[in-house]
Amino acid sequence: MAKYLLLWEVDSSRIAEDPGARKQHWNAMQEAVKQQLEAGQMSDWGLCVGELTGYCIVEGTQADVAKVTRGYVPWVNFQVSEVASIHQAMENLEGLE
Repeated sequence: MAKYLLLWEVDSSRIAEDPGARKQHWNAMQEAVKQQLEAGQMSDWGLCVGELTGYCIVEGTQADVAKVTRGYVPWVNFQVSEVASIHQAMENLEGLE
C-alpha cells in the first residue's frame, strides 16, 4: 500500500471576513477532517500553529488521495508526495553494485 504526504495550505483569499462566517467555515472543514480520520481515509492530520498550512497522511491509492482532497478544493491547495518507509528505501537500494 502506498503512503502519501499531503502538505496543504488554505487559500487566504477565500477566507470570509465576517468572523461568524469564518468560524462556521473552519468548523465545517475541521468536522470533515475529523470524519475522514475516524473513517480511516487519513491516518494523521496536523495544523502548523498560527499558520494556514499543515499536513495529512493518506495510505492507499491515488484514487484515495483524490477522495480525501476533492471536498476541500478550491479553499485548500495540496502538494502531494508519495513517501517510502525505511524498509522500502532499503529495498530500492538492493541490487546496486
